Amino acid sequence: MNIFSKDSPQENLEGIFYDVIDYINKAINKDNGKVFVHCFQGVSRSVTICLAFIMFNINIKFEDLLNSVKKVRGICNPNMGFTVQLMNWYDRLYSEFNAISLNPRVFMISSLSSEQPNWIVAKFIIDSNLFKKEGNCFDSRGVYLVCTETYNYIWVGSDINEVTRDKYIKKASKHIE
Repeated sequence: MNIFSKDSPQENLEGIFYDVIDYINKAINKDNGKVFVHCFQGVSRSVTICLAFIMFNINIKFEDLLNSVKKVRGICNPNMGFTVQLMNWYDRLYSEFNAISLNPRVFMISSLSSEQPNWIVAKFIIDSNLFKKEGNCFDSRGVYLVCTETYNYIWVGSDINEVTRDKYIKKASKHIE
């Protein structure tokens, strides 16, 4: 599995966590397989992926896990954007809905990047002003997943391409699962 991403606080790695976890679990379960996770220096992007995998499989908070991993690999240091993504993701996995003050939670369903347009992901939008904007706050060419404590809604824009729409709705439904 190849992931084209930047080591930037603005980069959204959280959108690929479930896909990567599935990939790693399949490899491990196939004849006791192994997976080599790497990036340019092994400090931020690859560490973020490994931490997400461990957090998902073992209910352990980000801070505790990072401290444990740093004892083995001292250079581990996810950038601030990845750190926030991991902390929010943990809370969404294991805490009460209100542990994150964003309500509703909104995910933009889109391509991972221009380098990987066919890899469709759900990108968590952390924008407290999202619903304070005047007019339509969603792009009419897109699909969004809106989650409240009790319901999940898939919003489909009126101007979205029909082929793209079906792929995006399928990804939003899988993300709900």
